[in-house]
Amino acid sequence: MSSADDPGINVFSLVAYLPEPLAGFVDALRRDVQPGSTARGHVTLLPPRPLTGTVERACEEIGAVLSGEHPFDVHLGQVCVFPASGVVHLAIGQGSATLIRLHRALNRGACEHLEMFYYHPHVTAAQGLPPEAVTKATEVAVARWKAYEGPRVFAVERVTLVQNTVGNEWRNLQEFALRTAVISVVE
Repeated sequence: MSSADDPGINVFSLVAYLPEPLAGFVDALRRDVQPGSTARGHVTLLPPRPLTGTVERACEEIGAVLSGEHPFDVHLGQVCVFPASGVVHLAIGQGSATLIRLHRALNRGACEHLEMFYYHPHVTAAQGLPPEAVTKATEVAVARWKAYEGPRVFAVERVTLVQNTVGNEWRNLQEFALRTAVISVVE
C-alpha cells in the first residue's frame, strides 16, 4: 500500500529527527534488534496522541511555542531500559531539561493529552519486543553503542509534526524551525 493509499488516523506526535551519522547508526541498530522496524531515529517532544482540535490549530499552537525557542544541544548517554514497557533506549543527559520544558509548553490546546507514562526524553533503540527478547536487544545495543565512534551530541534545530496511518507508518505533516539567534556584526 502506498502512503497515498494509507489514510491517516487521529494519532500525532512531535519529533526531532536525528542528523547523520547518528541517525544511520540508530536506524541500523533498531532494524537489527527489532526486525521490520521502519522508524527513523528521533527524540520525541510530544508522544503519540489524538488531537483535540484540527491539524491547522495544532500547527498554529506548536508554531507559537517554538517561535521563541533557539536550537539546543542534546547529549546522548548510556543504553537503558524502561522497566514498565521494555523499551530499550539511549538516555539523554544535557538537553533533557529543555525537552521537558518544551513538552510541558506544547502539551496543551489542540495537542493536550494525558500521557500513559511520565514524559522522559530518550532515543528509542527498540520497543514492542517480547519480554524474553529485551535482554538480548539491550546487550546488542550496549555493545554497538560502546563501539560507536560518531557524535553523541546533536543540535535540535527543527521539529516535525507527524501523523500515524492505518498501516502504522508515520508521515511528516509540518516542519517547524527553531529560531536562529541573530548576531549583528559591528564594524
